[in-house]
Amino acid sequence: MYWQKDKEMSNGSTTLMSTSWAQNFTAVHRYELHESASYITGFVYAWILGGIVNVVVNVVVVLAIRRSATLDKPAHKVMASLAVADFLMGILQVLILPAIVLKHPSRGYCLFFCYFATCSGLMSVGTLTLLTADRYIAVTRPLNYYSIVTERRVKIAITATWLMAPALGSTVLIKNRWTANTACIYEHAVGKGALLVDTLNISLCMLVMTATYAYMMYVSRRHRRRVEQQRPAASATAGTVTEAGVSHSTGEDSISGQPSAQKASKSARRELLQQLKLMKTFGIIVGTFIVCWLPFYVLIFLENTGVYRDVSGALRSVSYTLLFFNSFMNFFIYSWRSGEFRAAFIAVFRCSG
Repeated sequence: MYWQKDKEMSNGSTTLMSTSWAQNFTAVHRYELHESASYITGFVYAWILGGIVNVVVNVVVVLAIRRSATLDKPAHKVMASLAVADFLMGILQVLILPAIVLKHPSRGYCLFFCYFATCSGLMSVGTLTLLTADRYIAVTRPLNYYSIVTERRVKIAITATWLMAPALGSTVLIKNRWTANTACIYEHAVGKGALLVDTLNISLCMLVMTATYAYMMYVSRRHRRRVEQQRPAASATAGTVTEAGVSHSTGEDSISGQPSAQKASKSARRELLQQLKLMKTFGIIVGTFIVCWLPFYVLIFLENTGVYRDVSGALRSVSYTLLFFNSFMNFFIYSWRSGEFRAAFIAVFRCSG
C-alpha cells in the first residue's frame, strides 16, 4: 500500500515535471518568436519602401518589353515573365506589414502570406531556370536557336512554370505549424516537410543554373576565339576580292557572290556576340539571385536541423532584406548592361510623363 502511494506520488511528480517542461518550452518558443518579430519590425518600413520601388520598376520593365520593337526576342518574353514574378514579390513586401507588425495575425492571413511568398519565390526561380535553358541553347546551338526556341514553345514553358508554382506552393498549407497568439514568421509557421521540399527545390535549381552558366562561359570563350580568328581571314579575303575586281574586269561573275557572303558572315558574328552579351547579363541576374536568396535558405536549414537558432532575428532580418531587394535589382542590371533597355525605359517614362 505504501508502495502504491509512492508510485502514485512518483507518477504525479513526473507528470507535473513533464507538464512544467512543456509549458516552459512553449513559453521560451513564444518569447523567441516575439523577440524575433520585434527585431524584424524595425526593417518592415524599409521593406515596404523597397516593395513600392519594386512594383514601379517591374511595371516599367514589362511595358518596355511590350512596346519596344528591339526587345522582341524569345528571351525577352521570359524576362517579362520574370518581371511579373518580381512584381508579385513587391506586392508581398507591402502585405508583410500586417503580417509582422500585428502581433497575432489570423490563421488565414498568416497561411495566405506564407503561400503567396512560396509561390512568388518558385515563380522567380522557375523563370530564371527558363532563362538559363534559353541561353544554353543560344550558346551551344546558335545556328538552330530560332528553330528550337519558338514563340509557341516559350509561351508553353512560361505557362507551365506559372501553373507549377501554385501547385508546389500549396505544400506550405499541409501540416503547417501555425499557433495562436504567436507572430507570423514564415519558417515557424510553415511545416518542416514543406520547408525541406522548398529548400531542396530551390537549392537544386541554383546548383543546376550555376553549373550550366559555368559550362556556357567555357563554350563562349571558344566561340570568341573562333570569331577573333575569323576576322583576319575575312579581311584577307576581302582584300583579295578587291584586287581581283580591279585587275580583271571580265571576272565579275566569279566574285559577285563574295560581298553577300561577307555580309552574312558579319551578321552571324554580330548575332553571336549579341547572344553572348545577353548570356553575361543573365549570368549577372542569376548570380545576384543566388547571392540574395541563399542566406535565407541556409538559415532555414540551420534552424530546422537544430544547428543554430536566430533568437534576436538579426540574421533573419538581413536575409529577408536581401531576398526582397533582389526583386528590383534586375531593372538596374538591364539599364547598366543594355542600351536597348535604356532606350525603352526612357521611352516608357516619357510616355508616362
